[in-house]
Amino acid sequence: MKRRTRIRLLIYLLLVLAVVAVVVFARRLDVNDRVSKENFDRIADGMTQAEVEGILGSPTAIETFHNKDEGRLVAWQATHTENHWVYLRIISISFDANGRKRGVGNYTNTQYDVDSWLGFKQWVGDLSPWLAQKLP
Repeated sequence: MKRRTRIRLLIYLLLVLAVVAVVVFARRLDVNDRVSKENFDRIADGMTQAEVEGILGSPTAIETFHNKDEGRLVAWQATHTENHWVYLRIISISFDANGRKRGVGNYTNTQYDVDSWLGFKQWVGDLSPWLAQKLP
């Protein structure tokens, strides 16, 4: 097998692996409709973490403060993709050492452009139009 052919096959293999990685990552994105502004507004000071989980579901991250007497910060995250955009919603709530909500909390709703995916598809198309047609 010629060296040039082996290099080309290696490039195709790496591209296929990159596509598989992107597909696997995209499937891991969590769509949780419970992470919403309406549900965030339902959470009151003094609620326990279990009560908040009853509204939002299981948290995606928990961070205990350096001094355990200060409590912990708990976050719920939901993401989904649509038309090359990633939509991200995050609710973070601070709980005191007794496990009760304290403070205001935070609700974030953002979106990110995924132009890098389009650029990647164009790059693949320059190397192999056939492979580019196989990409979503």
